[in-house]
Amino acid sequence: MGQRILGSKQFHQHLLAIDQDVATAVGRRRCACGGPLHVANYPRKPRGLPAGIGGPGHEFRHSFCCGADECRKRLTPVSVRFLEGRVYTSVIVVLAVMMTQGPSAKRARVVAEEL
Repeated sequence: MGQRILGSKQFHQHLLAIDQDVATAVGRRRCACGGPLHVANYPRKPRGLPAGIGGPGHEFRHSFCCGADECRKRLTPVSVRFLEGRVYTSVIVVLAVMMTQGPSAKRARVVAEEL
């Protein structure tokens, strides 16, 4: 089951769409100082993706920077594709941990609910 999911381009496109939706919502807000948010994405070379998966959109992590000169704080939305500042895709890490504990219906349900 895990290999089918990991090898599915549709699955990774779905994760990208989730990240894009979250980033769109965050980008509409303003910084805590009241300044506008500008796109300032982090480049990434995601590790753990199967060959042929990736392409446009997969090579960066969404992030924003305050446009006020006196602030310039960053706002990086949560991501279902990356864990914090890591380059390994989050799904690889989650599935690896899940598999070391042994697959079960409960663990699969928890992962499905989170995604």
